[in-house]
Formats: sequence, structure tokens, C-alpha cells
Amino acid sequence: SPSPGSSEGSPLRMNDCEYSVFAWDPWRIETATDEVCTWMDDRSKGGISDRILSALIGSHIIRVTADRPAFDLTIEFSEGKCLLVFNGTAREDSDERSWDLSTPDQEFEVSGGGRINVDPRAWD
Repeated sequence: SPSPGSSEGSPLRMNDCEYSVFAWDPWRIETATDEVCTWMDDRSKGGISDRILSALIGSHIIRVTADRPAFDLTIEFSEGKCLLVFNGTAREDSDERSWDLSTPDQEFEVSGGGRINVDPRAWD
């Protein structure tokens, strides 16, 4: 059985990383010419997790942007790879979260209507 505080068996992994991204909305990893994987891919062993890791191991983040109007997230990696997270909650009246990005100093949260909140990071 999982140990207390373990995320085993849960769709959410609870990590206290220096940098992290969590997407509730559709996402895709791509190159200029190819789709590497998406949120819809197979999650079984040898599936999406392995492809994400193999696609990004050894890569470095070049640039992070979140552009108007909806603050879709783009993380550009070395070797021409890119993670795109699409804000699917563009309705102004929606409070649904789209994505979160945590850095050592700040936490960014994007939700409906392209609202973005930036807060100091609180370490537990």
C-alpha cells in the first residue's frame, strides 16, 4: 500500500520541485515539424510518460511566455522542442484553472477569461 503522503495510485503527483508545471487543459509537446506527444496519448507503461521524459531529458528551457488574450503557455526548450498549454477556459465567467507554473520565487496561475495571478511562492 502507498505510504502516507504518497501520490501512488493518484492521478496527481505531489512534488515540491524548484520548477513545476501543472496543466488542467490540453497540451502538446512538438518540434517545428513533428508532434511528439499530447494530453490524449496513451498513459500506460512505455506510453506518454516515457515519451515526455525521452523528449525532454537533457533539454534546457530557453524561454517561457504566456501571451494574451487567453495566456496560453509556451515553454521553448533547447533542441527545438516546445510545450504548449492551451487555456480552454476563455469565458470571462469561468473560474476553472488552466495551468500553474511554479518557480523558486513565484507561482503563476491562469484561469478563465485569461486571468493570471502571480503570487510569491510559499515553501512548505
